[in-house]
Amino acid sequence: MRLSKPTQALAYLFISTALAVPVEPAKYPTHDLPIFDCKPPVYKERLPTYSLGHALQFPEDTLQAIISEAAGGAKMNEREDDVGRYWYSGETLVGRFDKTTNETVVLPDLPYLKPGHIKLNEDLLRKLRGHPAIIASDKTVSSIVIGSRLDGSRQHFLGTEPSRPASYLLEGIIQRAIPYGAGTHPVCGGSSGSQAVFSFDVNGNIRGLRHAWKPASNQNTFLRPLTPDQIQARITEELVAAGLGSRRAVVRHIDLCFYDSGAARIQPVFRFNATISTVLGGPATALIVGYIPASEKGALEPLPNITTPDAGDLPKPDFPQTNPPGFNNTHPPNTTALLAPLPGPSRRDNGAITLGRYLMNGDGLSTTFIEEANGLWSGLHSTSSRFVNAQYYWDDPHVYDAWAYYYVNNVHVAFSDGHGSPHSFLTNGGLPGAGEVTISSDLYTKGFGASATTGGKLAYWILGECSVIPAPIDYPAGQGHLAFDPWWKVFNGGIRAAVGYRDLAYTNPPKWNEVGKTLGHGASVVHGFMSTMLPTGKTSAITRCGRDGDNIYQVSGLSKPDCLTIWWYN
Repeated sequence: MRLSKPTQALAYLFISTALAVPVEPAKYPTHDLPIFDCKPPVYKERLPTYSLGHALQFPEDTLQAIISEAAGGAKMNEREDDVGRYWYSGETLVGRFDKTTNETVVLPDLPYLKPGHIKLNEDLLRKLRGHPAIIASDKTVSSIVIGSRLDGSRQHFLGTEPSRPASYLLEGIIQRAIPYGAGTHPVCGGSSGSQAVFSFDVNGNIRGLRHAWKPASNQNTFLRPLTPDQIQARITEELVAAGLGSRRAVVRHIDLCFYDSGAARIQPVFRFNATISTVLGGPATALIVGYIPASEKGALEPLPNITTPDAGDLPKPDFPQTNPPGFNNTHPPNTTALLAPLPGPSRRDNGAITLGRYLMNGDGLSTTFIEEANGLWSGLHSTSSRFVNAQYYWDDPHVYDAWAYYYVNNVHVAFSDGHGSPHSFLTNGGLPGAGEVTISSDLYTKGFGASATTGGKLAYWILGECSVIPAPIDYPAGQGHLAFDPWWKVFNGGIRAAVGYRDLAYTNPPKWNEVGKTLGHGASVVHGFMSTMLPTGKTSAITRCGRDGDNIYQVSGLSKPDCLTIWWYN
């Protein structure tokens, strides 16, 4: 069987229209228009639509076998509540089943993974593909494609060359498609739609799983496709309405796919990918993927909105104090900003886990960052009342410098969100240089964590910005150490892990809510984040060696490390 790797659209905004109405091609001044670096496709045959049935439930016996394999054969214990079932190896979440959606997820336990050459177990994938409780037998079609690969590398001393990158997991994806014309077109869409992803180890065993699938029925309703001129006009309207005109957006690709909402329908859409520059004529700093209805009839079911969201009644960040009370870098700060634990379900009784959220201000996406930050908090808090919303601030370089004792190093878990590049990120569009913070020259000299200062707390740093954690392979041969070197000062303070992206990624508030729930239920911070957020971009993480499997409740202080590991998805 010939395998192919699917084209994965990485984007910085999750963009689309909602219930659009027919319009004529819009007229704008030339300087307000995005640039089209591609031609819209031409389709003449009418487009099919599909309705979705009840969600399939992954077969229990197969699930239990995969969970056992994912945990290296360790004894499992199961917990259950009103919304789901959860399987643990010790206190680390390995698998979960959502009773409301029938989504099933299994997370590999990183410490049990062995490096080596990995091939997909095609016989097993074909068997899974033929199981009626995994892939429905209907008028849609499916094929097996190669997905992302998880690699890792270690560095034992600052400045030395790290170990050669090694592979630990390889995804095999059962890709759904819709017959149309002389061929097929992929099913695309949100994370709640059709998905059947299996992660294989070096022995061909399944160590990870993400499954959600509903049978589809052809509605016998066929829609007239938009013309190329209409496609370009609709995309232009959406980009201009989102403030991405003025030639800052360059549309790179447009294709036809069928959007699966995971709710009631699969509908035809035109998907477009574009690069965005923050400065006219400057380098691309973001990617977007967007969807427009493929016919004049408009969307048959609401699609995510293209425009920058209105944060509405969501809690907004405060401004950090410019001179924290008692600031002298040795004494504890004034803690009046700490909020009492909010009510919620709890399955662990001792020890508050404090969260600090720091969002880029003065940027067109700041309201999106608010949505993401609130999604992360609500996801965490829904799992346990041990989580405390300790700090919620507009970001500032002082959050990370000598004042870090009062901010980022005064919480157990820190979340920074904004724009980034390798080993740096922006904090405030209104400051000179947009308040850029470089790792590690702009950080507190002793790093973050319990060893940095008396009373230091930071254990995990979640970086929502693009590209901040590059991998060794992102550097020329012989220079892979440059991916590690800036992080030693950070980890000398005693933190356990930093997680984020090695490339551009798109914003997706629902995913941040999901990752909050995943970590709150006790998944490994490293792979719980990397696996959950992988659909939004190439995730990566840097961690102390041997701490890859730690969960978010493990926050005790550590000494300086003697080894660092970078994990990344290709």
